[in-house]
Amino acid sequence: MTGEAMQTETGISVVIPVRNRPDVIHRAIDSILAQTRPADEIIVVDDGSTDDTPDSVERRQAEIPMLRVVRLEKSGGAPRARNAGVAAARYSLIALLDSDDAWLPEKLALQEKLLQDHPESPAVFCSVSYERIDGKSETVHPPAIVTLQDLQRRNIGGSSMALIRKDAFEKVGGFRPDMPSCQDWEMWLRLAELGTMYCVPVPLVSYHFDGGGRITRNIDNVFRGHMIVFDSIYARIEDKRTRRKVMAEHQKRLSEIFSRHMFMPVKAFQHVARAFLLDPSPKRALDFPRLVGRLATFPVGQQDGGK
Repeated sequence: MTGEAMQTETGISVVIPVRNRPDVIHRAIDSILAQTRPADEIIVVDDGSTDDTPDSVERRQAEIPMLRVVRLEKSGGAPRARNAGVAAARYSLIALLDSDDAWLPEKLALQEKLLQDHPESPAVFCSVSYERIDGKSETVHPPAIVTLQDLQRRNIGGSSMALIRKDAFEKVGGFRPDMPSCQDWEMWLRLAELGTMYCVPVPLVSYHFDGGGRITRNIDNVFRGHMIVFDSIYARIEDKRTRRKVMAEHQKRLSEIFSRHMFMPVKAFQHVARAFLLDPSPKRALDFPRLVGRLATFPVGQQDGGK
């Protein structure tokens, strides 16, 4: 984050990064307008779009006075766009929403209440419903209490699930713009060092797959991003046995990526085998039949979290 932090008021700022998504950005905006606890402002950060996206959003400003558009002349990626939006935000709580996702109406109300109940917490999350292109959906529930140890094993979800205190966001320095993937996971790990985080155990985010331009289609970026996160986690774990168990969880995660997103069965089985070698337990042995099930039922190109 650069520049001076602006004076903040009590309230909620929603930040939406977008680039070349005129067909889905308005679904995201409409889901904000449908909130039972209205947002105090909506900041759409256009990340160097080359189409009508920013103009189409600006045309709605007459009907939505709290809507602002921040235009970045050159695309720098979603992390930079999110940081720019937070820097422009006037309010004390930051709700992040990806331009191809949508919220259920109670999202802001329930999360604001959870933060009020836990004033020591830097951020809260919620469950999510993954809406697949084939019309099927899958609901994922993160743990109700999210600790640093939880996040060392697995990401709990993407940016659209978060409501973050702006001062905590600024304290940890915002999103790392150099991350090729896993920007959200890397950010949650730093936030977790400030305090325990919590989740509303209700699916309040609809995660869609129709936005296009997904980072998970670039296997090199996916792999490099995970390696950066993994290495940072290992450096913080002194106990060797605990580190091996965490490494096994990470190998399982890579297996899920290769089976769910890339549909590369050989690599998926290689990572499951590595997980078992690191942690030869009955729990790890069950990963093999689960992998077979994923390969048989998950369509190519779908994923379960992280943009």
